[in-house]
Amino acid sequence: MTGFTTPANNGLKKIVTKAAGEITVSGGTLVDEEAGDSVTIKQFGYINEGTTLTSYNIEKTYADLTTDLALLVGMAPSGMGLTIPQDGVVTVNFDFMGVSEDSITASNGNGYNEATTTPIFTARDLAAALEDQESMGIVDLSFKLNNNLRTRLECGSAGVASLGSGNVELTGTLTAYYKSKTLYDKFVDETATSIAAHLADTAGNRYVFEFPQVKLTGGQRVAGGPNADVMAEMQWEAEMDSAEGVMMRIARLAA
Repeated sequence: MTGFTTPANNGLKKIVTKAAGEITVSGGTLVDEEAGDSVTIKQFGYINEGTTLTSYNIEKTYADLTTDLALLVGMAPSGMGLTIPQDGVVTVNFDFMGVSEDSITASNGNGYNEATTTPIFTARDLAAALEDQESMGIVDLSFKLNNNLRTRLECGSAGVASLGSGNVELTGTLTAYYKSKTLYDKFVDETATSIAAHLADTAGNRYVFEFPQVKLTGGQRVAGGPNADVMAEMQWEAEMDSAEGVMMRIARLAA
């Protein structure tokens, strides 16, 4: 939200409920204002984990061999991971499980899209890391999603007959400066919390990775020495949030 006279009313908010002529948001305390401001509200597009098994064809071209290509058929995403490091680029990886691989002499597609020209996100683009919607200073944050796919083999079939899917597992780690016992006590007391990371580059492109309900499955308070910071190293696992019906939400807003 932008354009409000009061700075606290601007910025990134989370929609909690909506009704005719009214939305309720969280992520700060709003202040009543007089009518007259020219306010802009942009809603992020988003995706979350689902139950539909979708497969793709993946084509590999060997540029120095003009008629030698590889076609991987029935490739379904079996996993995804993201790492926000202390320093350096933000990395994302995808794992696929498929049915077969064939050699082909010409592309089966309609050409390739040009590579994106948008800047690469780095650790400096972390606009906020949130725990229970409160800002925290982190050193690194990562998560790994596993769809638990499996191959199904049948007699009389030379390859994989089909793919089966299982329960989604979503785990992660974070390292934060140990400022108080609040986060660590949630691990000790098995108290659920939430985690979110907001990335924003200088061009205005934004991503939010949100996990509405997580359980801290491991943790330790590390005191490296008399001249070192005390760190909280935590492991967590996402659960299905009963109110929102999701384990993970990835929201995006293009510049």
